[in-house]
Amino acid sequence: MDAFHLLLALHAPLPGRDLAAELRAEGLDPEISRNLADTWAAVRDRPPRAVLLSPVHEDGDSAELLSLLRPADGSRVPPTLLVLTDRPEFLDVRAADIDGFVAPDEPAPRLARRIRHAVARHEARQALAEERESLLRASSTDFKTGLANDRRFAEACRIEHARAIRENHWLGVVMIDLDEFKSINDDHDHLFGDHVLKELADTLRAGLRPFDTPARKGGDEFAVLLPSADLDASRAIAERLRAAFAERELRHGGHRRRATITLGVAAWHPEGETEFEDVLLAADQALLAAKEAGRNRVFASERGGEPAAAPPKAADEPTPGARKASRGGARKKKARKATTRKKTGGS
Repeated sequence: MDAFHLLLALHAPLPGRDLAAELRAEGLDPEISRNLADTWAAVRDRPPRAVLLSPVHEDGDSAELLSLLRPADGSRVPPTLLVLTDRPEFLDVRAADIDGFVAPDEPAPRLARRIRHAVARHEARQALAEERESLLRASSTDFKTGLANDRRFAEACRIEHARAIRENHWLGVVMIDLDEFKSINDDHDHLFGDHVLKELADTLRAGLRPFDTPARKGGDEFAVLLPSADLDASRAIAERLRAAFAERELRHGGHRRRATITLGVAAWHPEGETEFEDVLLAADQALLAAKEAGRNRVFASERGGEPAAAPPKAADEPTPGARKASRGGARKKKARKATTRKKTGGS
């Protein structure tokens, strides 16, 4: 059998036995750590295929176990973990997380087989989990651009809508069309068209905040969800995206050109009078209006509602319109008096 790396985390002494030498004779490649700090360093710097742990305290919440089951940085998968103990019942609370229990006097050949079998089972479960995660990503990701697809965008809308209500903050929406995408495909080819879609996706990722959700809804239609962005902030983000994409020179397969996008913007607040679904429609309508106005521009809809109504005017306080009308009437009255004085010779 081929040797593979094994960490013997012997935090407690194992008298009368050279376990490393015995396992080395069985084709394993053991490394020994004698304390918790060395074990952490060994798992981080040279990840083993398995850890055989002899804990100081047989306790389900011991630092030795928790550090191996839940790595602090979250950047690695926990290794196959076997615990060297003749009292496994003390670790029943963690039995589901531990891949096997080994008696301290287990003969080396049998111990080596158990380690290999535990590793095989652990790696098979991990491969299955990764495949499941891959399928989940595929079901919620646009395969051409890597952005969220329409299904995931709808789910993001549901989540962020609930969060906006809970935290009483704005939620911006941007709808995007890639201008004249049919002519891009007709003038060049579909491979170049796919490249343009990817370039737009890259522009969105580069120009958005980490917690925004850009999505490809289908064809040449894209959308962005902007948590905590009111209408002005959403409009500014949309304009930044429009300008950034217009500046990109698109090159692929010997073809070269520039392209533009048109964007419709709306924003919603929980205290406004508009439902969130209506604001999604308002962003779509703003996009259509922008396209009719000539493309490569940003139009914003005011249908998001304000978070609070303006304070009412005092009964004796004229409105701006009334003050303007009053000033206009006074000027006309003054002009009529001047004309009368002129006709009558008065001063």
